[in-house]
Amino acid sequence: MRILWLVLLNAVLFGRTPCNASSSYDAPLLNGDAILVGAPGLGAFYNGLCCSSSSAAQFTLSTSVYVTTIDVVLASSAVFDFSLQTSLSDSRSALASARIRTRTDGPSVESISVHKRLSVGTYYLVGSKDPASSTRVPGWYASDGVLVTNAGSVANGIWVDWPSRPWAFSSGIVPDVSVAFAAPMFAVKTLPTRFPTVIARLHECKVSGTVTGKFRHMATNLKIVLYAHTDRYYIQPCSGASVRIRRSGRWGPTDSHPGELYAVLVRSDYIPVDVIDTLPGVDGVDVVAMTGALGAVRRCDVPQCQ
Repeated sequence: MRILWLVLLNAVLFGRTPCNASSSYDAPLLNGDAILVGAPGLGAFYNGLCCSSSSAAQFTLSTSVYVTTIDVVLASSAVFDFSLQTSLSDSRSALASARIRTRTDGPSVESISVHKRLSVGTYYLVGSKDPASSTRVPGWYASDGVLVTNAGSVANGIWVDWPSRPWAFSSGIVPDVSVAFAAPMFAVKTLPTRFPTVIARLHECKVSGTVTGKFRHMATNLKIVLYAHTDRYYIQPCSGASVRIRRSGRWGPTDSHPGELYAVLVRSDYIPVDVIDTLPGVDGVDVVAMTGALGAVRRCDVPQCQ
C-alpha cells in the first residue's frame, strides 16, 4: 500500500508517473555522430505532464553551432507543446516551438524543428500537455542519466513548473520519493556528416599535408591550425596563424618553431587560442579532425615572427 501511495504522490505532486520503459524501444536517438548535447538513453519511467504543469530540460552550448532538430521521446497518445527558450520565466524568449501529436502508447520519438545557428549560452527545452489533449497524464521519458556533451553540457535533472509555484529543479534522489530524477530524454542534433580527415607530413622545418575523405567542396569552409608542444601547446608559425586549404585538399608547406607538432582541421571561422594546455577536442562542428604527433621540429626558427 505504501508503494502505491508513493507512486501516486510522485504523479500528483511532482508530475511524474513511473512506468516500465524498456519494451519496444529501438534506441533511434543513439546516433552519436549527429548529437551535439543531450540525454539520449532510455530511463525507467516517464515524467508525467498534467494539471497545467510544464517540465524542462536544460543544456548549455560551449560553442556557436548549427542545430537542425531536437529529438524527444514521449509516452501516451496525446498532444504536446514544446518550445526552445533562453529563459524559463519568459516564453517570449522562444527560438523554436512545436505542437506534437503522438499516436502510440509506447515510446514515440518526435522532433522539434530548429534549423538555425545557436549562440554560446544556456537553453531550456520546455514541454507541456496541450489543452486540446484528452489524455490525463501523458509523459516525457526520463533518460538513464548518461549525457552526451560533444558541444557543451547538460543539467542532469528536470525543471518543473506548477501553477502559482516557481520553477524548481529536481536531480538525483528526491526525499520521500523513491525515484532518481535524471534529465528528460532529448538530443540536440546537427547535420550528420562523414567528416574529412587530415594528413600531415613533416620535412625538416616545414609541415604540409592533405585533407581527404568526404571533402564535398568544403575547402573554403575549413582551415588548418598547427600547434607545437613543449611545456604547453603554441600556435604555429605565429600568433593567430592558420593555413589555407587549396581546392585540391592540399595545404602548406608552412614553417614552425621547435616542438612536437600537431595539425588540427577546423572551421574557417574558428578562432584558435595562441597558447593552450590541452588540444581542443574534436566535436565534428568547429573542430573537425586532428592528427597525432607528427614528430619534433628541432633547431628551427621562423624569421617573420621575431
